[in-house]
Amino acid sequence: LCLKKTNLDTESVILLAEMLTGKHFLTHLDLAKNGIDWEGAAAISKGLLYKTYLRFLNLSDNKLGDRGLKELGSCLMDAKQLEEFCLDGNNIGPSGISHIVNCLQAMDFLQILSISRNNLRDLGIRTLVPALETRQSIQVLNLFQCN
Repeated sequence: LCLKKTNLDTESVILLAEMLTGKHFLTHLDLAKNGIDWEGAAAISKGLLYKTYLRFLNLSDNKLGDRGLKELGSCLMDAKQLEEFCLDGNNIGPSGISHIVNCLQAMDFLQILSISRNNLRDLGIRTLVPALETRQSIQVLNLFQCN
């Protein structure tokens, strides 16, 4: 399902999440460039909960921030088949990375993690590195412009 750059507002994201609740075999979801904030992330999390077949999730260039990553945490723990996860340009800092790190342990098949253009700084990178050492499936890690 590709809804990239469709100007979804929070109300639309909530409706989308309700629709996704019954779609058990969704494998690809692209919601990049929509301005989705933490409230939208909370709705998406409910819609994607138990979506164990999800393989591609692109939430790049939204407004998730650290709180949005926290909201996504529960659904990401269930995304065991996720192969590509894109979070570029979401104003994610070190505390947001800690939520990703917690989820990485469940993502056995993750091959591509893209978190470029965020504010990770040294602390965020230091938080991420130990988790990546245990994830041997990751083949591509994009950290471009992470200050």
